Amino acid sequence: MKKLLITLLIGVCSLVTYSQPVFAKSNTVAVGIKNTSGTFDWGTPQVTSDILIKIESVEINVYSKVHQQYFLYSDVNELNDNDTAGWMAYDKEGERCRIYLLRNDVGETFLMVEYNDVEWIYNLIMTK
Repeated sequence: MKKLLITLLIGVCSLVTYSQPVFAKSNTVAVGIKNTSGTFDWGTPQVTSDILIKIESVEINVYSKVHQQYFLYSDVNELNDNDTAGWMAYDKEGERCRIYLLRNDVGETFLMVEYNDVEWIYNLIMTK
């Protein structure tokens, strides 16, 4: 039993240590601004840009004109959708935010970064 537990522990540690990052490209970004009723207004036009996104187990980097870096520290517990994963995070300036990976009914994947008053949504095109 002890050998089995040690083997499992070594296996899990090696999976976490040697996990490979996932790279995605995004060519469209939408920005929403929170209104007085607490919902986001998506009145701003979508911005077309060439963005590289690197997703790792504890960090997400968005390489655009301005480098954005998010450090994941906790799962979001209120999710009840199988096509959504969410984390509490903070950016490189120390501001808290929420990060979501979403998949819509058509199968498109999105990265959403939500602060208290503004939200970004990037469409994701997975690269190899």
